[in-house]
Parts: sequence; C-alpha cells; structure tokens
Amino acid sequence: MGAWDTGPFDNDTAMDLLGELAELDLEQRGGRVLEALDLPDGHLGDPAAQEAMAAAALVAGACGMEIREPGEAAQLVAVGGLPTGVDERELAKYALLRISGTDSDWRDHWAEDGSLDEALTTCEDIGDYL
Repeated sequence: MGAWDTGPFDNDTAMDLLGELAELDLEQRGGRVLEALDLPDGHLGDPAAQEAMAAAALVAGACGMEIREPGEAAQLVAVGGLPTGVDERELAKYALLRISGTDSDWRDHWAEDGSLDEALTTCEDIGDYL
C-alpha cells in the first residue's frame, strides 16, 4: 500500500498527487483534484482511495482546514486554484463516504492494521470542513 500513517497525505500515492498538482498550471489544478474525487463504481482499490482522500483534504484545506504538513500540501492550499464550490465539496464528501465504506481496500487495510478508528477519524475531520 505504501502507507505509513492514517493522515490524508501519509502515503506514496498522495505524495505523487501533490507532486503532480505542483507541476500543473494553477488553472489545471482544480480539474485534476476533481478527477481524483470522481471514484469508479464498485469495489474501491487502495490507489484510488488514497488519491481521493488527499484530494478531499486539499478541498477541505481550501475551505479552511489547517494543513501544516506536508509542506507541499500546505503550499498548494496557500497558492489556490483548488475547488471550493458546493458541488465540489459534495463530491469530496461522497468520496470520503466511499473511501470509508465497507467496499473499500482502504478500510480493509486500516482494519487489518488495527488503526481503523484513527483512520475514520481522519475522514470525519476532513468532512467537517466540506
């Protein structure tokens, strides 16, 4: 999985997304974040869930959630270009529901690791800002 903790940016896939977003023009960032939030139907695999979690956290950051670490995420939020509209926030909320749902490898991973409660709290904390 490449995850080292339950935070939204605490995995390789999230860090890859942050790097990709940093390389995009400001006008392109919002579209890429929305792409990450647009999850496929059916069983949700880890890479898609991890990327969507990071994207939801970036939207939440643009809506007022404090992001200090990693610096790459904090910088993206500070610079702007991230979606904050009602529809975009609803998409992020729905992504969090799918990520934390019973048909998700993300949930299965944290349950097996014994950290599901902590991981679900991360989802709830992000959702509070959407």
